[in-house]
Amino acid sequence: FRLSVEAPTSQIVTLPDGSKVLAEVAAFEDSSSRTVTVHSQLSMGNQCQEPLEVSLMSAETGDTVFFRRLDPGESLDLPPSLLPLQDGPFGLCMSVRHGLMDGAGWTETVSIASGLDQVVKDPLSAVEGSPAFHVRTVARVNTVKTGIGPEAESLALVEVCLMPVMVIKNLLPCPIRFSFMLEGGAPMQSYCADSAEEVAIHDFALEKKVHVGFSLGSLQDSEFVPVFNPEGEASSLEKHVNLFDPNRDLLRLSLEHEQEPEQVFRAIVFAPYWFVNRTGLPIEFGQKWTASNVSLLGGQHSELLERSSMRSNRSLRSRSAASSTSGEELREVLSGSTVQPVPFSFHWKVDVGGATATMRLGQPHAKFNSRENKRVPCDWCHPFSIDSVGSTLAVQLMSESTTYELVLEVSLAKGIFNRTKAITILPRYVVCNQLLQPVELGQVGCEEVTAKRLNQQEMAVIGWSEESKDRRVKIHLLPDTAQRHEEWEWGWSGGILPQSVGYSPLKVRAGKTREDSAHEVFNMMVHSSVQGPITLLTIHEQNENPAILVQNNTSWASISYRQLGVTEDKEETADPGEASGFCWDDPHAAPVLSVKFKNETGQSSTLECNMDRLGVFPAVRVASRTLAISVVARGPTKVLMVDEEADTNRDSDWTRVTVNAAGVIQTSSLDQRDSSSNFQRSARFGPGTEPSIAEYGGQDKTTVAHYSIDLAGVGLSIIDSVPQELLYVSMLGLKYKGITSGDWELTELGVERLQIDNQTMLGSPVLLGQGALSVKEAQRWAMAQSEREEDFQGGLHVTKVTDTDMAPTSESFLALKVAKNLKNTSLDCYDTISLSVADTAINCDERLLIKLLKTFSGILSKLSPPVEDAETTSHAEDVGSVGRVDLSVLQSDRSGDVMRWTYIESLNISPIKVLVSFSASDDAHGLLDGLGPLSKLPVFAFIEAFKAMVTNLDRAPIFLKDIRWERPFLPREELTERVMKHYISSVMSGFYRLVGSLELLGNPTGLVSNIGEGFTGLVDNTREGIKEGHIVKGFTYGAGSLAAGTVQGVFGSAAGLSGAMGKGLAQLTFDGDYKRAKSMMDQDKPLHIGQGMIKGGKSLGRGLFLGVTGVLTQPIKGYSRHGARGAIKGIGKGLVGVVVKPMAGVVDLVAKTSEGIRNTPEYLTKRSLITRIRLPRQWQPGTAVRGYDKRTSLGVAMLSRLSTRYGWAVQELLLEHATWNDGLLGPVVLFITSRRVILCVLRKKRTGSTRTLPSLRVCFAVLLEDILRIADLGTGMDIVLSHSPREVQCFNPTARRQQDGGKFIAWRLSLPEQGMHEWLLQRLRGLTATEKSNLGGEDWLVVAGTA
Repeated sequence: FRLSVEAPTSQIVTLPDGSKVLAEVAAFEDSSSRTVTVHSQLSMGNQCQEPLEVSLMSAETGDTVFFRRLDPGESLDLPPSLLPLQDGPFGLCMSVRHGLMDGAGWTETVSIASGLDQVVKDPLSAVEGSPAFHVRTVARVNTVKTGIGPEAESLALVEVCLMPVMVIKNLLPCPIRFSFMLEGGAPMQSYCADSAEEVAIHDFALEKKVHVGFSLGSLQDSEFVPVFNPEGEASSLEKHVNLFDPNRDLLRLSLEHEQEPEQVFRAIVFAPYWFVNRTGLPIEFGQKWTASNVSLLGGQHSELLERSSMRSNRSLRSRSAASSTSGEELREVLSGSTVQPVPFSFHWKVDVGGATATMRLGQPHAKFNSRENKRVPCDWCHPFSIDSVGSTLAVQLMSESTTYELVLEVSLAKGIFNRTKAITILPRYVVCNQLLQPVELGQVGCEEVTAKRLNQQEMAVIGWSEESKDRRVKIHLLPDTAQRHEEWEWGWSGGILPQSVGYSPLKVRAGKTREDSAHEVFNMMVHSSVQGPITLLTIHEQNENPAILVQNNTSWASISYRQLGVTEDKEETADPGEASGFCWDDPHAAPVLSVKFKNETGQSSTLECNMDRLGVFPAVRVASRTLAISVVARGPTKVLMVDEEADTNRDSDWTRVTVNAAGVIQTSSLDQRDSSSNFQRSARFGPGTEPSIAEYGGQDKTTVAHYSIDLAGVGLSIIDSVPQELLYVSMLGLKYKGITSGDWELTELGVERLQIDNQTMLGSPVLLGQGALSVKEAQRWAMAQSEREEDFQGGLHVTKVTDTDMAPTSESFLALKVAKNLKNTSLDCYDTISLSVADTAINCDERLLIKLLKTFSGILSKLSPPVEDAETTSHAEDVGSVGRVDLSVLQSDRSGDVMRWTYIESLNISPIKVLVSFSASDDAHGLLDGLGPLSKLPVFAFIEAFKAMVTNLDRAPIFLKDIRWERPFLPREELTERVMKHYISSVMSGFYRLVGSLELLGNPTGLVSNIGEGFTGLVDNTREGIKEGHIVKGFTYGAGSLAAGTVQGVFGSAAGLSGAMGKGLAQLTFDGDYKRAKSMMDQDKPLHIGQGMIKGGKSLGRGLFLGVTGVLTQPIKGYSRHGARGAIKGIGKGLVGVVVKPMAGVVDLVAKTSEGIRNTPEYLTKRSLITRIRLPRQWQPGTAVRGYDKRTSLGVAMLSRLSTRYGWAVQELLLEHATWNDGLLGPVVLFITSRRVILCVLRKKRTGSTRTLPSLRVCFAVLLEDILRIADLGTGMDIVLSHSPREVQCFNPTARRQQDGGKFIAWRLSLPEQGMHEWLLQRLRGLTATEKSNLGGEDWLVVAGTA
């Protein structure tokens, strides 16, 4: 047979012998390839774990027509010629037997029929008391229909599935044993399931209730609990099973049942929690009951869970009789996959949501009890909750001599184990010795008493011995007998703060001196890095790239140097021509070197050099000769350069780049000399002129290039696959300037305004905005946007913008300045990085947020690499990798070739303030829709009302603290990580402000903030007035600021509280049209008290009117939509609305009035609210994305507002719209949508801004299917209606209409313009004729679009 493969299709084909097959053509995703599949009417699949042999017989004659062996997981389609032509698959019988079992016989025969679900058994397999072999046979019937109308065909496809009676799936991290028992019978043979293993059961039929019992390690066997009920009552199945240890401590496992019809019956056993101990310490954990009662739950003793198939006991670190892990094992414990999680549960009598756990150190850790005069177990830590996924908890465990800081991470286990919460216990601080000799670690102040040995390549958890001492680590070198290093009697180093992230050069001094009487020193590097919740300290020797290098380039001067604050007897020396590495005695003290320069005769001079600052220091004179001192960077190394004066004519390795007010670029070395130094140079630049270059050093000339880019604006649309425009990101006033020479670069970037518009009808029209514009600014940007839109329609257009128009101002959204030194190629050197970001406001709706998450997750899934199939991943790896720590940083190279280092003389980022507003929506997540009819229950309306009141935020402030860092010198990745950590800390420290900004609480944060800002304005203005001699004027401005802040704070709180109550009451009306209209009205914010009172009065009147009239209109509306059932619901809605809607109107009156009063100070200061940069675009679903059309977007926006106001379907598409001047009605607008024709009167003309919508009043609206014909009158037309129209709305008594017995039968349109008359007549007649042809909704849309 022939089959077209141009498009996806399905076709039922009758073969020459009369049998039928189904042929399908499918398309690969994102590809033009096609897959052609031919299906027989009967297919068979083996879902058992054993091979089966299948025999098919004719139901009429009993003859065998098919015999085949099916391996586990195999599926096949039977040849169509084997099926009886009349009955198809239903004319066959089937019998099964085990494919490998000795002495296996055939099961009883069953007929293949629709609804087949029967367990068959092989009685011959029951040998010596073993159970018979049972197989569950299920026939799944799927009827496929192809074609439309009388030519439609249907074909029944039957899939016969052979499956086990039941499957037990073990999702514990360890093996488990289980056995079954039928109701009224004895326990059967037991089975063992390893972790992540499924065990198929064939021992019984499903005629009685089935029970199962479990045993785990040496825990006592559980009771038998029901896991299958033949009557289908899932509520009778047990969801938990309890196991006890000899001390009656409980491990409560969870059971999950999958017993869907025609699917494999499966029982899944798992633990609610896993504890994963990656500390290397022996830890006991349990449930906190009372202050003096802790129950060890979950099998904390390893002997209760040990099995031969489990991993090594050395990796199970939660046993109570184990010593601490050695340094060699800790690396595997932290990063390996051999750590065995331990199941844990709370007691069933305790509410899991409020239960807490606790921990303590196990043996050999203990404490001495003086009262009992013996050693007793350690104390339990403070109780903690383990239910919040993603949380991190800090815990301290104390023994008699040591305190350990630990961290708990709560996460979901990976892969198929994601039903379980994994609690990973990690050490807070870990140290690794990568030296070539052993060391000792000790706490500052008690290092001699608590020293802990750490061999080469070993790791250890840092513990603190004295609470009263500083928590710093000291290091002591030990002799390496294997390497036969000479023993120098090394002392202890300075203290290291573990939380001080970065590289710390550290010096250890020897107790003995060298032959030249100088002290022997050992320089090392301590790297502190953050790996998740762990801080890892790595000790390693200095390589060829030391942190500090003292380079003596002179031929006569000897140098001695030491850290400032260190005694002179510990000085180090560098002879002429030598270079020597240096480390700090105290890495957290001032990084200043005290350097002494001495000549041959013993005369000397001293200089203090700050090694954190690159540049040139003042010249040093020793007798009659002069030395040049500078600090330069070579990759990760800072070099103190000492040169003779004759060598200083060479260029400096570091210059400062600035631009003065006159536009002069100035660069100078970072020294303390006067401005006449030969390191000065400058160049003037300007538009259209060549830069004049000052001679550098009297000899060289440097070419300076400058370039700039000025853009009026850049826009980016975010569109989903419907397509629907979700966001429009606009950056206005972009300015980029770059100035480059051979050794430096200056960059300036400015963005005057950044705005992200919400182009959907969900929530506020602006998602992210910089703040309010002044009236002048708003008009300027509106005019510029209007010109850009017109230019876009005409084609490519380039607009010249002057520097004055585009220069970033103090109110610009973003201003970035970067001065970079290009001479040093070994690292990134910056003189300054300055970034300022204006205050922004984010206003998000719940439904929009969910739409964006779905869209961006789809984009990320396309860009991300394909995820590995879950079937091919190792489940053992999922178990062993829980909480694993990445230790790859231990192999990282500090050299500049591998790790790019960054030095910044001054890093300044301004404080950032973000105001976040969030509004909840009706079932935005769609969970209620999934409940079906249950979602209509009143209880869910109360839940939605509570959510609407509680989850709304009003201008919640998020403050990101400023960054003022001087001379950071770090690898690029660590610098970025430090900045991110700074901002995360700022957000977390201000979390209480988010809670205080809830509208339900009256937004106390906003109240305090506004009054505080007002008081600050009073003080600042008064002070400025006193300074300038205008005390009265300054005090007046300050008093106005205080009054404005007080008004905004008090009435803002009132508006938030009443607004939250209004949203909750709207949910209780059960009226979707009312809620949609209120949502649209809430988006229209009052600018001042007058608008607030007007809008509040309208809301009150609307609530009273709809509440009273709803008693009649709601039943009518319900009957027109859903018949008698809808009328009954309408009566209920009407009765509820009589009470709730007036209450909501009163609350809205208070909310709107308060909001107007709050916005009045901004209105009086000539500030305007931010609206969209441009209106949204609309396309029909499934069509191609087109360019922006201003006229169409304006029509869509007006129709959307009308649809929300009058309760029309939001899904209606705008086909056409037109406007003209009617002789009687004045300016009118006609909309033709996919469902109706709407005529509106233009109430007022549009303002000068392109972002304000005209106000419309509907004259009439009628469904397209109710239009009988269009009568041409020459200068107008009549829209003649059918005698029984379904939905007619007339709102204007002055509109021309004809009546017949009190019914409207026609409306007359007056069209004086002949071109408009012919165009509209053709459109309306085309739509009406197409509708009468009964082609369906989507078909006539296509015809209308191409008419």
